[in-house]
Amino acid sequence: MFDNIGSKIKSLAKIVCWAGIILTGIIGFVMLVSGEDVVSPIGLVVMIVGPLSSWIGSFFVYGFGELIEKTTYISEYMMDMQCPESTNKSQDKVALLEKWKRDGLISEEDYQDKISKL
Repeated sequence: MFDNIGSKIKSLAKIVCWAGIILTGIIGFVMLVSGEDVVSPIGLVVMIVGPLSSWIGSFFVYGFGELIEKTTYISEYMMDMQCPESTNKSQDKVALLEKWKRDGLISEEDYQDKISKL
């Protein structure tokens, strides 16, 4: 139920975004065609601002899910680095450190520090 929560949060952000875009579009259209002088201009505003705010609001939830995914990824690989069962432990650690450095997850100083400790 709580496994892979980062991707679930990202999926929820997409669903809520599309639901908000569709619902505000429908509500704005209904207000626009209602024919009342006061409601029609508001309907146009709802049709424009509603989907835009749903889209922008989803950035934060999606970004939070992405943050959780990346943190989980880093945590899992940190645990792998400390795991003594690996047959080629030093080679695996060096390869992992090089990948992290290439991806920008660790700095050159951190890389050199960890290599020297191997």
